[in-house]
Amino acid sequence: MERPLNDRLVYQFVRAEHELRVVIDNALRDFGVTLTQWTVLTLLLHEPGLSAADLARRSFISQQGVAGILNRLERAGLVARAPHPTHGRIVEVTVTSAGRALVTYCDQEVAALETRLHDSLGAAGQEGLRVALARCRVAVGGFAAEGSGRIPPTTTDA
Repeated sequence: MERPLNDRLVYQFVRAEHELRVVIDNALRDFGVTLTQWTVLTLLLHEPGLSAADLARRSFISQQGVAGILNRLERAGLVARAPHPTHGRIVEVTVTSAGRALVTYCDQEVAALETRLHDSLGAAGQEGLRVALARCRVAVGGFAAEGSGRIPPTTTDA
């Protein structure tokens, strides 16, 4: 007998991720920025001078996707690009003062969601969730370590 959807962990992960994304997207829309753009800006604030390749790896976006996002952010005056001082082919990206101000406003919106999650889970629930999510990332990361990044086929004894 197949398990109900609500008992399936992957379904719960996907559902929670979708609901979280909708709430954050709606909050950030008022500032004219997408969740992905805010993520890139936030990464750049925490690690100034990242290259587009570094951003792609850290934000789970393709390099082509990052290039498009950076073009839009640069046109909006939220980031600036400059050649790396010692590596000719690398272009560093930094957040402008306008970009920093935007991230500050967006962070205030996201902080309201964080507060709600903290209040809902309590300290023990937060720590338990962090530990459980870290274990899940290790388990899922094992698929990538095995080569293809795909779930191996289930074998059955005949």
